[in-house]
Amino acid sequence: MAVLKCDTVQCPPDGPFTSEALIWYPVCKKGKLGGPREEAWIPGARVADFKRGEESRPEYQCRFNIRKTEVRGNTLVRNYWCSFGPADEKILSVTDWASQQEAAKKRNLKGKGIGSRPVAQIVKVGLSSRRGCRCHFNIISSSERADAVLISWVEKQHIDLKGEVCHGLLAAGAAVANAHLAPSLSQECIQFVERLLRARVQPSEILFKHQQRIAEVVRRQREMGQGSSERNILWSRDMHLTSQDIRNVQARLRKQGQVYHPEDAQAIRQWIQRYPEHVIYYQEQSRKEDTPFSLVFTTPWLFENFALYGHNGAICMDATHGTNLHGFQLFTWLIYDNFQNGIPCVWAILERHRAQDLEVVQDKIKAEVEKRHADKFGSTGRFTPTCFLCDDSEEGKISIRKVYTLLMSTTVYLCPFII
Repeated sequence: MAVLKCDTVQCPPDGPFTSEALIWYPVCKKGKLGGPREEAWIPGARVADFKRGEESRPEYQCRFNIRKTEVRGNTLVRNYWCSFGPADEKILSVTDWASQQEAAKKRNLKGKGIGSRPVAQIVKVGLSSRRGCRCHFNIISSSERADAVLISWVEKQHIDLKGEVCHGLLAAGAAVANAHLAPSLSQECIQFVERLLRARVQPSEILFKHQQRIAEVVRRQREMGQGSSERNILWSRDMHLTSQDIRNVQARLRKQGQVYHPEDAQAIRQWIQRYPEHVIYYQEQSRKEDTPFSLVFTTPWLFENFALYGHNGAICMDATHGTNLHGFQLFTWLIYDNFQNGIPCVWAILERHRAQDLEVVQDKIKAEVEKRHADKFGSTGRFTPTCFLCDDSEEGKISIRKVYTLLMSTTVYLCPFII
């Protein structure tokens, strides 16, 4: 087998795959329980396949959810945790009367007396309850390597802080807690529901068809002697399909139609290729050339209103901060129609909030509106707003004055909401 470097991008065969399909390299950092961390590079488009492969392990069926996302310089770190952690919601059983009496004294409650019958306080842990599982990993993506991501295992084993397996078939008391039931539907069941939903089958009809499938599975188990009694039937989570499960699959299908690509940079490129008429200006992020990410967009109808009411009218400009994972600013340009109703017309997503960057964006908007709608600006063909309203940001004021420096009639006012 060829020796791979620690930064080599590994690409397993198509389809879901687990950590066993990769070569892992230990790093100096250690996990919560003292074990060494391991890292491996994979293509950015294969993150979903790795996640599905880890979730479909028969002995540890679970879901990995994003618990925290943070930006560290030019890297984006997504923290995936097992759905059975990190909190511990297990309730210990109290079976002896002395423990009950001691607990009652601590709560300042009266016991039931010496002759009272001890009652075991046994509470079944729900199938989706968290049990203190420490299994989690990080997905680290960097702008320097847009085509690959780094998987960093913090804790591979599904164990709690005591070092014991806390869920799955190998957990203590797995048979009592129905650990063979996964916290969510299998991919086979989800694909069955998706296929019927795409065929426009009603949810009630899907439940009926599913019940027929379950009846057939139970019949086969009984014929094979596995389910001679109700207790011996091999139940699974798929047998408990509900209407809420079907609605969740519907929501997932709708979301899939809105996401172009798992990676944001590639998704933006695909969106621009599909809707070029909506893009006024686009600049990709480049650390080497020190060019920030910039995207200015609108719709043809809104841009026409921007030219119609912004010329010889008032334009409002404001920025919203902290609305996305990358920390970019969202700028909005708003105009007023003949009834003084505000209409947002142009938006810009900018990585940096500097005067020179805003100046470039303002100049691109002005040039594009004069190019598309020059007939609305009279004989001069120049876009001439009467005034601008913005906040007390110096960057915004400087960019407006530089772009419209020759238009002496254009004035910059402070937005009344800031006063």
